[in-house]
Amino acid sequence: MNNGALVLVDGASSGIGKAIALKLNALGVKVIAVARNKLKLEQVKAESLFPDLFFCEEKNLEKDVFLLPEWVKGLVEKYGSFSGYVHAAGVLNPQPLKVLVYEDIIRDFNVNLLSSLFVIKELVRKKNRQERLDIVCVSSIASKIGNPGSIAYGMSKAALNNMVSSVAQEVGGRQLRINAVCPGGTKTSMAESYSEKLPYDYLQRCREKNVFHEDGMPERIADVVCYLLSDESYWIQGQCITVDGGETLS
Repeated sequence: MNNGALVLVDGASSGIGKAIALKLNALGVKVIAVARNKLKLEQVKAESLFPDLFFCEEKNLEKDVFLLPEWVKGLVEKYGSFSGYVHAAGVLNPQPLKVLVYEDIIRDFNVNLLSSLFVIKELVRKKNRQERLDIVCVSSIASKIGNPGSIAYGMSKAALNNMVSSVAQEVGGRQLRINAVCPGGTKTSMAESYSEKLPYDYLQRCREKNVFHEDGMPERIADVVCYLLSDESYWIQGQCITVDGGETLS
């Protein structure tokens, strides 16, 4: 990332997205942080090392995803062309198969997958990006292994992985890179809420399964995401990289 780096981070008000936005800011990167709750974004900005490089944009990515290209155009007009984009927004609405309804599936797909697709569709245009554009999507090991009550969530993340591979092959030769990280169980408010709806402690089970027997922390994921946005990872393209402390080794 150069001195003129400008990175769009959605889902930046909590969890992994928050950790990524703060890590980038600490590196001196100009961050456009996006979430549906402006107050929470302002609270994150208050924690930033360089608040003059941290900008907050309120946006509900669940609504009218097909209009997101116009929204991106507005951001470019306001802030300039982007050098990076991190899709960290995500929803997990646990529903067992017997009560799963269409609306739950659409919500998961809109936020976890389609919002990023329509943002990327506009960002890859030369007029909206800098000479090089690096994109990282936050997926999940749920894209590869099943979990109770997370059918729609896992499906949306698996589709996200495929999108990353497809976009890389279609436009990756235009000074553009796109990759994904697949975190394991990570101590976030979303994971804690998910655990409360299960008959067992989800995060405790993740600690038992990973090699370190520790909680996965958002900052660990942020470290890998920032690496994937950097010049040092130039030769990594179209990959979905598991970051789970060895949780899926057995």
